[in-house]
Amino acid sequence: MTGLFLQTGTFVVFLSSALILVNIDLYMNLHHIIISIFSDSFRWNVFDYFFTAIALPLMLVTSLVLRKVELLSQKISLLKMTMLLLFSFLVFAPAFVSSDPDFHYELKAARLLPPLSSKTLLIISDSDNTNSKFRTSLITRDYNYFEIYTGEKIEISGKPAKISSQNGVKFTRFENKYFAVKKAFFLLGTDNFGRDVFSRIVYGTRLSLFIASLVTLFSSFFGIVFGYLAGIFSGFTDRVFDKFADALLCVPLLFLVIFIAAFTGNSLFTIILILSLTGWMSLFKIVRGEVISLKNKNFIITSQMLGIGKLKILKDEILPLIAAPVIVNLVFLFSNVIITESALSYLGFGSGVDYPSWGAMINQGQLYLSNAWWISGFSCLIIFITVITINNAAKKINDLSFKL
Repeated sequence: MTGLFLQTGTFVVFLSSALILVNIDLYMNLHHIIISIFSDSFRWNVFDYFFTAIALPLMLVTSLVLRKVELLSQKISLLKMTMLLLFSFLVFAPAFVSSDPDFHYELKAARLLPPLSSKTLLIISDSDNTNSKFRTSLITRDYNYFEIYTGEKIEISGKPAKISSQNGVKFTRFENKYFAVKKAFFLLGTDNFGRDVFSRIVYGTRLSLFIASLVTLFSSFFGIVFGYLAGIFSGFTDRVFDKFADALLCVPLLFLVIFIAAFTGNSLFTIILILSLTGWMSLFKIVRGEVISLKNKNFIITSQMLGIGKLKILKDEILPLIAAPVIVNLVFLFSNVIITESALSYLGFGSGVDYPSWGAMINQGQLYLSNAWWISGFSCLIIFITVITINNAAKKINDLSFKL
Protein backbone atom coordinates (compact mmCIF):
# COMPACT_ATOMS: atom_id res chain seq x y z
CA MET A 1 0.00 0.00 0.00
CA THR A 2 1.55 3.28 -1.08
CA GLY A 3 2.52 5.79 1.56
CA LEU A 4 0.66 9.02 2.15
CA PHE A 5 2.26 12.46 2.11
CA LEU A 6 2.76 12.28 5.90
CA GLN A 7 5.61 10.62 7.76
CA THR A 8 4.77 8.16 10.50
CA GLY A 9 6.50 10.24 13.17
CA THR A 10 4.73 13.41 12.01
CA PHE A 11 1.36 11.67 12.23
CA VAL A 12 2.10 10.47 15.77
CA VAL A 13 3.16 13.99 16.79
CA PHE A 14 0.03 15.48 15.22
CA LEU A 15 -2.26 12.91 16.86
CA SER A 16 -0.75 13.24 20.33
CA SER A 17 -0.69 17.06 20.11
CA ALA A 18 -4.34 17.18 19.03
CA LEU A 19 -5.39 14.88 21.87
CA ILE A 20 -3.48 17.00 24.41
CA LEU A 21 -5.13 20.21 23.19
CA VAL A 22 -8.61 18.69 23.14
CA ASN A 23 -8.12 17.37 26.68
CA ILE A 24 -6.47 20.44 28.17
CA ASP A 25 -8.94 20.21 31.07
CA LEU A 26 -7.18 17.01 32.19
CA TYR A 27 -3.95 18.93 32.71
CA MET A 28 -5.66 21.90 34.34
CA ASN A 29 -7.09 19.53 36.96
CA LEU A 30 -4.24 17.03 37.15
CA HIS A 31 -3.58 17.79 40.84
CA HIS A 32 -7.21 16.94 41.64
CA ILE A 33 -6.90 13.70 39.69
CA ILE A 34 -3.82 12.75 41.73
CA ILE A 35 -5.63 13.56 44.97
CA SER A 36 -8.62 11.44 43.87
CA ILE A 37 -6.36 8.47 43.13
CA PHE A 38 -5.04 8.40 46.70
CA SER A 39 -8.36 9.21 48.34
CA ASP A 40 -10.91 6.82 49.81
CA SER A 41 -13.18 7.37 46.80
CA PHE A 42 -10.68 5.87 44.35
CA ARG A 43 -12.15 4.83 41.02
CA TRP A 44 -10.45 3.13 38.08
CA ASN A 45 -11.78 5.64 35.55
CA VAL A 46 -9.95 8.46 37.38
CA PHE A 47 -6.72 6.45 37.19
CA ASP A 48 -7.48 5.99 33.48
CA TYR A 49 -7.57 9.77 33.04
CA PHE A 50 -4.32 10.10 35.00
CA PHE A 51 -2.54 7.51 32.85
CA THR A 52 -3.81 9.22 29.67
CA ALA A 53 -2.67 12.63 30.90
CA ILE A 54 0.85 11.28 31.57
CA ALA A 55 1.20 8.98 28.55
CA LEU A 56 0.17 11.48 25.86
CA PRO A 57 3.05 13.94 26.51
CA LEU A 58 5.46 11.00 26.74
CA MET A 59 4.31 9.78 23.33
CA LEU A 60 4.71 13.29 21.91
CA VAL A 61 8.24 13.74 23.30
CA THR A 62 9.30 10.24 22.23
CA SER A 63 8.05 10.83 18.68
CA LEU A 64 9.97 14.13 18.47
CA VAL A 65 13.19 12.64 19.83
CA LEU A 66 13.05 9.52 17.65
CA ARG A 67 11.66 11.20 14.54
CA LYS A 68 14.75 10.26 12.51
CA VAL A 69 14.49 6.57 13.33
CA GLU A 70 13.75 4.56 10.18
CA LEU A 71 10.38 3.31 11.42
CA LEU A 72 9.11 6.85 12.13
CA SER A 73 10.76 8.54 9.15
CA GLN A 74 8.92 6.42 6.59
CA LYS A 75 5.82 7.75 4.87
CA ILE A 76 2.79 6.49 6.67
CA SER A 77 0.44 4.13 4.84
CA LEU A 78 -3.27 3.84 5.36
CA LEU A 79 -2.63 0.49 7.06
CA LYS A 80 -0.21 2.04 9.58
CA MET A 81 -2.52 4.98 10.21
CA THR A 82 -5.45 2.69 10.97
CA MET A 83 -3.33 0.52 13.27
CA LEU A 84 -2.09 3.59 15.15
CA LEU A 85 -5.64 4.86 15.61
CA LEU A 86 -6.83 1.47 16.88
CA PHE A 87 -3.86 1.32 19.26
CA SER A 88 -4.70 4.84 20.46
CA PHE A 89 -8.31 3.78 21.12
CA LEU A 90 -6.94 0.94 23.24
CA VAL A 91 -4.48 2.99 25.29
CA PHE A 92 -5.95 6.51 25.29
CA ALA A 93 -9.70 5.88 25.14
CA PRO A 94 -10.61 8.73 27.57
CA ALA A 95 -8.77 11.23 25.36
CA PHE A 96 -11.04 10.56 22.38
CA VAL A 97 -14.42 10.94 24.06
CA SER A 98 -16.15 13.57 26.17
CA SER A 99 -18.87 11.25 27.42
CA ASP A 100 -18.89 8.23 29.67
CA PRO A 101 -19.94 5.28 27.44
CA ASP A 102 -22.63 4.22 29.93
CA PHE A 103 -24.03 7.68 30.65
CA HIS A 104 -27.75 7.90 29.83
CA TYR A 105 -28.60 11.39 28.68
CA GLU A 106 -32.18 12.60 29.16
CA LEU A 107 -34.25 10.33 26.92
CA LYS A 108 -36.79 12.85 25.69
CA ALA A 109 -34.00 15.10 24.43
CA ALA A 110 -31.20 12.72 23.44
CA ARG A 111 -32.79 9.42 22.38
CA LEU A 112 -31.81 8.19 18.87
CA LEU A 113 -30.12 11.42 17.81
CA PRO A 114 -28.59 11.10 14.30
CA PRO A 115 -24.84 11.52 13.66
CA LEU A 116 -23.39 15.07 13.91
CA SER A 117 -26.10 16.15 16.36
CA SER A 118 -25.52 18.58 19.23
CA LYS A 119 -27.38 19.42 22.41
CA THR A 120 -26.88 21.82 25.30
CA LEU A 121 -25.81 20.38 28.64
CA LEU A 122 -27.01 21.89 31.90
CA ILE A 123 -24.60 21.05 34.69
CA ILE A 124 -26.16 21.26 38.15
CA SER A 125 -24.30 21.05 41.46
CA ASP A 126 -25.04 21.77 45.09
CA SER A 127 -21.84 23.78 45.45
CA ASP A 128 -19.17 25.55 43.41
CA ASN A 129 -16.24 24.22 45.41
CA THR A 130 -13.04 22.98 43.81
CA ASN A 131 -14.03 19.32 43.84
CA SER A 132 -17.31 20.10 42.08
CA LYS A 133 -15.47 22.18 39.48
CA PHE A 134 -13.06 19.32 38.91
CA ARG A 135 -15.91 16.90 38.27
CA THR A 136 -17.77 19.20 35.93
CA SER A 137 -14.65 20.28 34.05
CA LEU A 138 -14.37 16.67 32.91
CA ILE A 139 -17.64 17.19 31.04
CA THR A 140 -19.91 14.14 31.34
CA ARG A 141 -17.06 12.02 32.69
CA ASP A 142 -18.71 12.21 36.07
CA TYR A 143 -22.31 12.18 35.08
CA ASN A 144 -24.36 12.65 38.24
CA TYR A 145 -24.74 16.37 37.64
CA PHE A 146 -25.95 16.66 34.04
CA GLU A 147 -29.22 17.19 32.25
CA ILE A 148 -30.04 18.21 28.69
CA TYR A 149 -32.33 21.07 27.96
CA THR A 150 -33.67 22.16 24.57
CA GLY A 151 -34.63 25.78 25.15
CA GLU A 152 -33.68 28.84 27.17
CA LYS A 153 -36.39 28.42 29.79
CA ILE A 154 -35.65 25.82 32.45
CA GLU A 155 -36.61 25.19 36.02
CA ILE A 156 -34.21 24.85 38.92
CA SER A 157 -35.59 23.79 42.29
CA GLY A 158 -39.10 24.14 40.88
CA LYS A 159 -38.66 27.80 39.90
CA PRO A 160 -38.22 29.18 36.37
CA ALA A 161 -34.79 30.46 35.35
CA LYS A 162 -33.44 31.93 32.13
CA ILE A 163 -29.89 31.14 31.07
CA SER A 164 -27.92 31.50 27.85
CA SER A 165 -25.42 29.14 26.29
CA GLN A 166 -21.72 29.73 26.73
CA ASN A 167 -18.63 27.91 25.48
CA GLY A 168 -16.85 27.61 28.80
CA VAL A 169 -17.99 26.03 32.04
CA LYS A 170 -18.79 28.85 34.45
CA PHE A 171 -20.88 28.33 37.55
CA THR A 172 -23.78 30.67 38.31
CA ARG A 173 -25.74 30.60 41.55
CA PHE A 174 -29.54 30.46 41.51
CA GLU A 175 -31.81 29.39 44.36
CA ASN A 176 -28.97 27.72 46.31
CA LYS A 177 -27.97 25.73 43.21
CA TYR A 178 -24.93 26.19 40.99
CA PHE A 179 -25.26 25.57 37.30
CA ALA A 180 -23.30 25.93 34.06
CA VAL A 181 -24.05 25.40 30.39
CA LYS A 182 -22.01 23.69 27.69
CA LYS A 183 -22.60 22.17 24.28
CA ALA A 184 -22.43 18.40 23.77
CA PHE A 185 -21.63 17.08 20.28
CA PHE A 186 -22.58 13.55 19.19
CA LEU A 187 -20.33 12.57 16.29
CA LEU A 188 -22.03 9.23 15.61
CA GLY A 189 -25.38 9.98 17.23
CA THR A 190 -26.98 8.33 20.26
CA ASP A 191 -28.69 5.01 20.91
CA ASN A 192 -32.13 4.17 22.24
CA PHE A 193 -30.97 4.85 25.82
CA GLY A 194 -29.55 8.27 24.98
CA ARG A 195 -25.92 7.08 25.14
CA ASP A 196 -23.20 8.47 22.88
CA VAL A 197 -22.50 5.90 20.12
CA PHE A 198 -18.96 7.16 19.42
CA SER A 199 -17.96 6.80 23.08
CA ARG A 200 -19.32 3.25 23.16
CA ILE A 201 -17.48 2.32 19.96
CA VAL A 202 -14.18 3.69 21.29
CA TYR A 203 -14.52 1.77 24.56
CA GLY A 204 -15.79 -1.26 22.63
CA THR A 205 -12.57 -1.09 20.61
CA ARG A 206 -10.59 -1.07 23.84
CA LEU A 207 -12.51 -4.12 25.11
CA SER A 208 -12.12 -6.14 21.90
CA LEU A 209 -8.41 -5.37 21.49
CA PHE A 210 -7.78 -6.07 25.20
CA ILE A 211 -9.51 -9.46 25.02
CA ALA A 212 -7.81 -10.35 21.72
CA SER A 213 -4.37 -9.38 23.10
CA LEU A 214 -4.68 -11.52 26.23
CA VAL A 215 -6.20 -14.48 24.37
CA THR A 216 -3.43 -14.34 21.75
CA LEU A 217 -0.79 -14.19 24.50
CA PHE A 218 -2.18 -17.18 26.41
CA SER A 219 -2.93 -19.19 23.24
CA SER A 220 0.60 -18.61 21.95
CA PHE A 221 1.99 -19.98 25.22
CA PHE A 222 -0.19 -23.12 25.10
CA GLY A 223 0.36 -23.67 21.37
CA ILE A 224 4.13 -23.27 21.46
CA VAL A 225 4.70 -25.29 24.63
CA PHE A 226 2.34 -28.14 23.70
CA GLY A 227 3.58 -28.19 20.10
CA TYR A 228 7.19 -28.31 21.20
CA LEU A 229 6.57 -31.08 23.74
CA ALA A 230 4.65 -33.15 21.19
CA GLY A 231 7.28 -32.70 18.50
CA ILE A 232 10.41 -33.18 20.60
CA PHE A 233 9.26 -36.24 22.59
CA SER A 234 7.15 -38.00 19.92
CA GLY A 235 5.64 -41.35 20.92
CA PHE A 236 2.90 -41.37 23.54
CA THR A 237 3.20 -37.64 24.37
CA ASP A 238 2.81 -36.69 20.71
CA ARG A 239 -0.24 -38.92 20.25
CA VAL A 240 -1.99 -37.56 23.35
CA PHE A 241 -1.53 -33.89 22.44
CA ASP A 242 -2.26 -34.45 18.75
CA LYS A 243 -5.49 -36.39 19.30
CA PHE A 244 -6.67 -33.89 21.91
CA ALA A 245 -6.06 -31.01 19.47
CA ASP A 246 -7.87 -32.93 16.69
CA ALA A 247 -10.85 -33.49 18.98
CA LEU A 248 -11.11 -29.75 19.74
CA LEU A 249 -10.70 -28.84 16.07
CA CYS A 250 -13.60 -31.12 15.13
CA VAL A 251 -16.01 -28.96 17.17
CA PRO A 252 -16.86 -25.49 15.75
CA LEU A 253 -15.16 -22.96 18.00
CA LEU A 254 -18.17 -20.71 18.45
CA PHE A 255 -20.42 -23.61 19.52
CA LEU A 256 -17.78 -24.89 21.93
CA VAL A 257 -17.37 -21.47 23.55
CA ILE A 258 -21.16 -21.01 23.85
CA PHE A 259 -21.47 -24.48 25.41
CA ILE A 260 -18.84 -23.69 28.06
CA ALA A 261 -20.12 -20.14 28.67
CA ALA A 262 -23.62 -21.50 29.27
CA PHE A 263 -22.30 -23.29 32.37
CA THR A 264 -19.72 -20.77 33.58
CA GLY A 265 -21.71 -17.56 33.05
CA ASN A 266 -20.89 -14.23 31.44
CA SER A 267 -17.84 -12.34 32.64
CA LEU A 268 -14.74 -10.79 31.13
CA PHE A 269 -12.46 -13.30 32.85
CA THR A 270 -14.56 -16.25 31.68
CA ILE A 271 -14.51 -15.16 28.04
CA ILE A 272 -10.74 -14.62 28.06
CA LEU A 273 -10.16 -18.01 29.74
CA ILE A 274 -12.47 -19.92 27.38
CA LEU A 275 -11.08 -18.35 24.21
CA SER A 276 -7.51 -18.96 25.42
CA LEU A 277 -8.16 -22.63 26.12
CA THR A 278 -9.87 -23.17 22.75
CA GLY A 279 -7.63 -21.09 20.46
CA TRP A 280 -4.22 -22.77 20.60
CA MET A 281 -4.78 -25.79 18.32
CA SER A 282 -3.79 -24.31 14.94
CA LEU A 283 -0.57 -22.89 16.39
CA PHE A 284 0.08 -26.26 18.06
CA LYS A 285 -0.10 -27.97 14.66
CA ILE A 286 2.35 -25.49 13.12
CA VAL A 287 4.89 -25.71 15.95
CA ARG A 288 4.62 -29.50 16.19
CA GLY A 289 5.26 -29.94 12.46
CA GLU A 290 8.20 -27.54 12.47
CA VAL A 291 9.78 -29.17 15.54
CA ILE A 292 9.44 -32.66 14.03
CA SER A 293 11.22 -31.46 10.89
CA LEU A 294 13.98 -29.71 12.86
CA LYS A 295 14.71 -32.10 15.74
CA ASN A 296 16.83 -34.45 13.60
CA LYS A 297 19.00 -31.62 12.27
CA ASN A 298 22.67 -31.72 13.26
CA PHE A 299 22.63 -28.49 15.30
CA ILE A 300 19.71 -29.75 17.43
CA ILE A 301 21.35 -33.15 17.99
CA THR A 302 24.61 -31.40 18.88
CA SER A 303 22.85 -29.15 21.39
CA GLN A 304 21.25 -32.18 23.04
CA MET A 305 24.59 -34.01 23.20
CA LEU A 306 26.16 -30.99 24.90
CA GLY A 307 23.53 -31.27 27.63
CA ILE A 308 21.64 -28.10 26.76
CA GLY A 309 18.14 -28.15 28.26
CA LYS A 310 15.09 -28.58 26.06
CA LEU A 311 13.61 -25.20 27.00
CA LYS A 312 16.88 -23.47 26.08
CA ILE A 313 16.93 -25.32 22.75
CA LEU A 314 13.38 -24.13 22.14
CA LYS A 315 14.26 -20.51 22.96
CA ASP A 316 17.65 -20.26 21.25
CA GLU A 317 17.46 -22.70 18.34
CA ILE A 318 13.88 -23.46 17.31
CA LEU A 319 11.83 -20.31 17.97
CA PRO A 320 14.02 -18.04 15.78
CA LEU A 321 13.54 -20.46 12.85
CA ILE A 322 9.76 -20.77 13.18
CA ALA A 323 9.09 -17.14 14.19
CA ALA A 324 7.60 -16.07 10.84
CA PRO A 325 4.82 -18.72 10.56
CA VAL A 326 4.10 -18.41 14.29
CA ILE A 327 3.68 -14.61 14.12
CA VAL A 328 1.43 -14.83 11.06
CA ASN A 329 -0.73 -17.44 12.78
CA LEU A 330 -0.99 -15.29 15.91
CA VAL A 331 -2.04 -12.22 13.91
CA PHE A 332 -4.82 -14.20 12.23
CA LEU A 333 -5.78 -15.61 15.63
CA PHE A 334 -6.02 -12.03 16.90
CA SER A 335 -8.60 -11.11 14.25
CA ASN A 336 -10.51 -14.38 14.78
CA VAL A 337 -10.80 -13.64 18.51
CA ILE A 338 -12.27 -10.21 17.72
CA ILE A 339 -14.91 -11.79 15.47
CA THR A 340 -15.66 -14.53 18.02
CA GLU A 341 -15.97 -12.07 20.91
CA SER A 342 -18.30 -9.87 18.86
CA ALA A 343 -20.42 -12.88 17.91
CA LEU A 344 -20.63 -13.99 21.54
CA SER A 345 -21.65 -10.51 22.65
CA TYR A 346 -24.27 -10.38 19.89
CA LEU A 347 -25.71 -13.67 21.16
CA GLY A 348 -25.62 -12.55 24.78
CA PHE A 349 -22.66 -14.72 25.85
CA GLY A 350 -20.06 -11.96 25.87
CA SER A 351 -18.54 -9.92 28.67
CA GLY A 352 -21.93 -9.03 30.14
CA VAL A 353 -23.46 -5.59 30.56
CA ASP A 354 -20.52 -4.06 32.44
CA TYR A 355 -18.59 -3.11 29.30
CA PRO A 356 -19.61 -1.66 25.90
CA SER A 357 -19.19 -4.28 23.17
CA TRP A 358 -19.47 -4.13 19.38
CA GLY A 359 -21.55 -7.28 19.20
CA ALA A 360 -23.98 -6.10 21.88
CA MET A 361 -24.37 -2.77 20.04
CA ILE A 362 -25.24 -4.60 16.81
CA ASN A 363 -27.81 -6.67 18.69
CA GLN A 364 -29.25 -3.57 20.32
CA GLY A 365 -29.40 -1.58 17.08
CA GLN A 366 -31.06 -4.22 14.92
CA LEU A 367 -34.44 -3.22 16.37
CA TYR A 368 -33.93 0.34 15.10
CA LEU A 369 -32.45 -0.23 11.64
CA SER A 370 -35.23 1.70 9.90
CA ASN A 371 -34.86 4.91 11.92
CA ALA A 372 -31.48 4.60 13.72
CA TRP A 373 -29.16 2.64 11.42
CA TRP A 374 -26.06 4.21 12.99
CA ILE A 375 -26.21 2.07 16.15
CA SER A 376 -25.55 -1.19 14.29
CA GLY A 377 -24.02 0.37 11.18
CA PHE A 378 -20.98 1.98 12.78
CA SER A 379 -20.40 -1.09 14.98
CA CYS A 380 -20.30 -3.33 11.90
CA LEU A 381 -18.02 -0.85 10.15
CA ILE A 382 -15.45 -0.76 12.96
CA ILE A 383 -15.37 -4.58 13.11
CA PHE A 384 -14.82 -4.72 9.33
CA ILE A 385 -12.05 -2.09 9.44
CA THR A 386 -10.29 -3.75 12.39
CA VAL A 387 -10.33 -7.26 10.93
CA ILE A 388 -9.23 -6.07 7.46
CA THR A 389 -6.40 -4.06 9.02
CA ILE A 390 -5.15 -6.99 11.10
CA ASN A 391 -5.36 -9.44 8.20
CA ASN A 392 -3.48 -7.04 5.92
CA ALA A 393 -0.81 -6.74 8.61
CA ALA A 394 -0.51 -10.55 8.65
CA LYS A 395 -0.16 -10.57 4.87
CA LYS A 396 2.62 -7.97 5.08
CA ILE A 397 4.45 -10.08 7.68
CA ASN A 398 4.04 -13.19 5.53
CA ASP A 399 5.40 -11.43 2.45
CA LEU A 400 8.35 -10.10 4.46
CA SER A 401 9.16 -13.58 5.78
CA PHE A 402 9.38 -14.94 2.22
CA LYS A 403 11.77 -12.14 1.26
CA LEU A 404 13.99 -12.93 4.23
